[in-house]
Amino acid sequence: DRARLDGVYVCPHHPDAVVEKYRKNCTCRKPGIGLLQQASRELGIALDQSFLVGDRWSDIRCAARAGCTSVLVLTGYGRGDLKYIGPGQDVQPDYIAENLVDAADWISRRVAEQHDRSA
Repeated sequence: DRARLDGVYVCPHHPDAVVEKYRKNCTCRKPGIGLLQQASRELGIALDQSFLVGDRWSDIRCAARAGCTSVLVLTGYGRGDLKYIGPGQDVQPDYIAENLVDAADWISRRVAEQHDRSA
């Protein structure tokens, strides 16, 4: 099986944006879940059956807030954001992947296991 993109969702906002119309706190900026909720509505996605793969701690926190299974990839910012993982942190990734291929393989195995249990 191959992965596919059904949509791309982007938040243009930042509390310190130079352009005034983009300067705001919003629910679509991670770790807010506004974009996930929008995708859920538009694409019929069950967030509690979904995986969120990201390289930032805000991605992992967003996944937890939305009820998604989270994967932290160590590429990009991931290795630097490892400092946020530890027993004192309130949110932990469900899996830490070396890269996107590792993440996709782990997700595929999880989905297959869930399918086998329900069959």
